[in-house]
Amino acid sequence: MWRSLRRLGSIALSAGAVAGTAYLALALRQVMAFSRRRRAGIVATPASRAAFVPPITIIKPLYGMEPELAPNLASFCNQDYPLFQVIFCATDPDDPAVEVARSVAQSFPTVDARVIVADAARLANPKIANVQCAEAAAKYDLLAISDADMRVDRDYLRAIAAPFADAEVGAVTCLYGAVPQETLVGALGAMFVNDHFAPSVLVAGALEPLRYCFGSTMAVRRSVLARIGGLHVLGASLADDHTLGREVAARGLRVALAPYLTRSMHGKETLRELWRRELRWARIIRSVRPIGSTLAVVTYVLPIALGAWLCRPRSFIRFAVFLSAAILRVRLHCAARDAFVPESPLALPLIPLRDTLALAVWAASRIGSDVRWKGRRYRAKRDVPFVQPSEER
Repeated sequence: MWRSLRRLGSIALSAGAVAGTAYLALALRQVMAFSRRRRAGIVATPASRAAFVPPITIIKPLYGMEPELAPNLASFCNQDYPLFQVIFCATDPDDPAVEVARSVAQSFPTVDARVIVADAARLANPKIANVQCAEAAAKYDLLAISDADMRVDRDYLRAIAAPFADAEVGAVTCLYGAVPQETLVGALGAMFVNDHFAPSVLVAGALEPLRYCFGSTMAVRRSVLARIGGLHVLGASLADDHTLGREVAARGLRVALAPYLTRSMHGKETLRELWRRELRWARIIRSVRPIGSTLAVVTYVLPIALGAWLCRPRSFIRFAVFLSAAILRVRLHCAARDAFVPESPLALPLIPLRDTLALAVWAASRIGSDVRWKGRRYRAKRDVPFVQPSEER
């Protein structure tokens, strides 16, 4: 029996290695294509970029001191756009981020920017409860909700507004690149976003229509938001970005991925904090995309291919698969750096460690359903992901 189990394990590893190598090839192709589309967008003529510029309200929910918070918030005020509003919102008047936001708003006197502090709405998701405090003050039909750790350049609003020229587009989102801190943990955290998350999104987009958004940008028409039930629907789950895309698609509208890239400014964190954050992401994704999150194991192909080869070290085919996976993985890392964070150095020696850590997070996410976020612990409820706060242990 033990021999049969070993044989089945060896076959499973071999199949995973082949599938993972095919995934790397497709991911590399998609990342390079995305990079070309971005460059084409950057060199677009001013006339074409200005063709559709409806007024937009940017909503920035605040919670604590994110890394480089002031320049992050300032980048959303410093937009090359005819008419827009910026609302920084918080639920705690003693939150240090509030004073930073007020200082930023004052430094842009010609921009319609304000800070709103109000009691949190009764929603399970603290971010959406925060956003709801600002909804009444939003002046314009287009709302762009973006996390506080993001940074953009002056073309951001033009990029996310353009897809709304198509009446069939109900929501717009965009990918983000993670800028690493000069620490080992910081580099590992950024590599997950740049080498795993972003390429997997592009691969999924090649196989199926986009049906979810990302916290980097959730842009939506207020009329569409009303049709899906408003912020209460988004606030019923921690997966607010996925919920928005799902509800928009369910009403026959498209979720568009803008050819634009925001930047996530990662702060210094411990390995334990990194583990908890990535485990939270993995469990939330498992709760909303159980099949996709399970199949995602093949995206961490390097340790799988190595394991398959070590099971039969004399097999030339298995060695060839491992070598192909290693070459494609290195090429993907280089292409992802060029596409998402060209200002960052390559981190080739960290690839085996990064992929092994990602595989460990994936395995841990298969067990248990609790996540920690914003100082609270949440537990999944059947068919509704992570809406039950539980006691912190």
